[in-house]
Amino acid sequence: RTGEPFNPSPRDVVELMEAATLPDGRPLFPNASFPAHLVDEVVDDDDLVFASMRPGPNLCAELDEIGPRELGADGLVEAIRAHGRVIAHHEAQMSVLIAELASRPIYQRCDDAAGHEHDATRVAASEVSLAMSWTPRHADARVAHAVRLVRELPATLAALDAGTIDAYKARVIDEETAPLADDAESTREVEVAALRRAET
Repeated sequence: RTGEPFNPSPRDVVELMEAATLPDGRPLFPNASFPAHLVDEVVDDDDLVFASMRPGPNLCAELDEIGPRELGADGLVEAIRAHGRVIAHHEAQMSVLIAELASRPIYQRCDDAAGHEHDATRVAASEVSLAMSWTPRHADARVAHAVRLVRELPATLAALDAGTIDAYKARVIDEETAPLADDAESTREVEVAALRRAET
């Protein structure tokens, strides 16, 4: 009806045949025996190109084109891992955006200077809290974490962006290096050591 060609997979054909009924409701193909190679068709796990793909638009496109029922057990595991890399990548990209927001001049200035210590990160967090429907406490922590990743933990941010660590591990590295915030060299040493363990 749309004029677009319909190219069903063998599994789609089997499912359509199994669901077909006569006007009186009886199955159109009662007790039909479908070829096992059609019923049990799965994608060859060796052909899962997304298993080694970096997160990004291409990986998302590959994952969108394949359904869970088309995968074997190994393929499902690889798909789960691939989605994890995509999530980590987006967490990194969100962190970059949040840190950029917090650096904008509108959040840096304060008209009430008398007896007030201005914190641009918390001001930006108020904006993020409203935009994301996060609690103020969660937004404060998320913005502070994003700023730390961008300004002080670039290697951790890069690993998160590449999907070699997840957001949880990035937060742990942030927390473990926080006491060293005034010592850039020690922070870098601890970060490198932590990433070596986190990425294995």
